[in-house]
Amino acid sequence: MNYYGSDIALEKLSNITDLGANLDDKLSFKDHITDKTNKAYGVLGIIKRNFDNLSTDVFLMLYKSMVRSHLEYAGSLWNPYRKGDIKRLEKVQTRATKLVNSVKHLSYENRLKKLKLECGQMPNLMVALPNIGGALCSTPQSLADAHY
Repeated sequence: MNYYGSDIALEKLSNITDLGANLDDKLSFKDHITDKTNKAYGVLGIIKRNFDNLSTDVFLMLYKSMVRSHLEYAGSLWNPYRKGDIKRLEKVQTRATKLVNSVKHLSYENRLKKLKLECGQMPNLMVALPNIGGALCSTPQSLADAHY
């Protein structure tokens, strides 16, 4: 089926970027998540190359302002619900927490506790990211437990 505007056939697009959010014709947001995680990894690389001994406070400031902001961008639009997408987002935080020398020898869950970050949750998204079968943290959260 073709759509027309002012007697001109409109081109069908499989994806489009609008205000920094990548939309596809299936609304899967896979390209958006890939783009945002790649940007977050790029910023992590810059942080790693330019800061040798990150203190907890400096790390948190850099992570929350420069890395997590990419991951949360337009979160109310594309809020992740697929396990694979959630794991990809959480993997960025896993890698980021290893940058702090004082906690990098700890398990992921203990790093989060020391840094006062939450597992499986991006606070600025509308719905808390659920823990996937306990794979990432030992204290699973369900959507029913999420606080908005």
